[in-house]
Amino acid sequence: GLAFAQAFGEEAEITATIICGDSFFNENLEEAKASILAMVKEQNPDVFIAGPAFNAGRYGVACGTVCEMVKEELGIPVVTGMYEENPGADMFKNKVYTVATKNSAAGMRAAVKSMAPLALKLAKGEKIGASCEEGPVPTYGVYTPDNTLNIEGEVTSEDGLTQEVYSECSTEYSVDVKLQLKKK
Repeated sequence: GLAFAQAFGEEAEITATIICGDSFFNENLEEAKASILAMVKEQNPDVFIAGPAFNAGRYGVACGTVCEMVKEELGIPVVTGMYEENPGADMFKNKVYTVATKNSAAGMRAAVKSMAPLALKLAKGEKIGASCEEGPVPTYGVYTPDNTLNIEGEVTSEDGLTQEVYSECSTEYSVDVKLQLKKK
């Protein structure tokens, strides 16, 4: 939490930290989910951050599971961070904001540098733009649960995926996704 506290500065305060081992979480799923949900509900935060999990698979699944639960059941915005090959990244890429990280905790500074500004925007209810507009996020990319673009109507990706990864900020990019038009 210290790295996030430093990144937030005066803009936000960490009010609580929940610690749960990934083995306990996965072996006692319903009990762990109920306990964590009760703790989060009691704190009623403006945003919930899980992880980053890097490439720890069971931890990534736990982060994604908790984020999805907090978002769906409590209506609290959530963000997590995972390495692209973490099973949790693929499982939850269309459900919660997931900042792509390096594969180990050696990438903690970079992960926090990407996750903290996104968490602040979510907490403030600000619009989340394309990765290119989100400051440090383009270095690692962000998977978003928002699969809708409003361009002369509503366009939704067939597989529900909006993934924007930029090596540098550019207004021109290509996305290799099949699109399906849906009339209002």
